[in-house]
Amino acid sequence: SFTSETWKEWTKLASAKALPGAVEFTNYAKQKGVEVFYVSNRDMDESDVTILNLNKEKFPFANAKHIYFRVNKESSKIPRYNQIAKEYRILLFVGDNLCDFEEIFASRKVNFGFNQVDSLKNVFGEKYIMLPNPMYGEWEKAIYGGTFPSEKERIKLKKQAIQAY
Repeated sequence: SFTSETWKEWTKLASAKALPGAVEFTNYAKQKGVEVFYVSNRDMDESDVTILNLNKEKFPFANAKHIYFRVNKESSKIPRYNQIAKEYRILLFVGDNLCDFEEIFASRKVNFGFNQVDSLKNVFGEKYIMLPNPMYGEWEKAIYGGTFPSEKERIKLKKQAIQAY
């Protein structure tokens, strides 16, 4: 688990590794004349180290013009998408959280949000690309009933929620 303090200690290291294929994909987009924008829920005080980290990993467009950070603790990315959309046509959303795509996914108390995903299933793989992130995310709130309990309780609830296929 992490706190906001330990998170910021980690981001200051500027040593996060790119997911396999991410740099290649964004460079492919650049070669095709597509500008890439990074919309992050990191705070503005993490901007310099985030840009440094993206450049270390050789991501294109890793500069202040192409990165939108969270402002005023607002986690919804929709206002930032709207800001980008004023000058650009957004072709694709790539994220590790359903809320990176639509506000409809903000509440997943009923059926873990499966109904919302099913209602938009035709756009996954075309407009929405979901990246794997088993470490943390909004998906946890569905398991925890909308709260973040103690670490011990989190582990217990995660184990209870696992479904084998």
